[in-house]
Amino acid sequence: MKDNLFTIQNRREDSGKVIFDIAINPEHKVFEGHFPDMPILPGVLHLEFIRDLMCKELGKKLLFQNIKDIKYLSPINPIETPNIQIVIEHFPVDCCYSLNAIVKWDKKTFVKLKGMLKEI
Repeated sequence: MKDNLFTIQNRREDSGKVIFDIAINPEHKVFEGHFPDMPILPGVLHLEFIRDLMCKELGKKLLFQNIKDIKYLSPINPIETPNIQIVIEHFPVDCCYSLNAIVKWDKKTFVKLKGMLKEI
């Protein structure tokens, strides 16, 4: 389902954070059902974006071990907002990776997440 849903346009580091510029494909089939007249990126896909980016960043297969806090502040309509930034601060803790992530564009924040990923 995630094939061709998003493309990494750019990756950079700033003050210990990794910043990904992401282009969302508004023509992806997920938006046919969620929702046909008002496409909205499903909340679970925000989590998948973050997990996928961390897997690429660390070169490891990872799963969320826990999510301490997640706030969905605003929906993402891929037609109105086809580009987003995902800012991730991460560090190793025991057998896992602690992370703080923000999904945003310009001055608008869509999601804030604090959680742990573990290697599988």
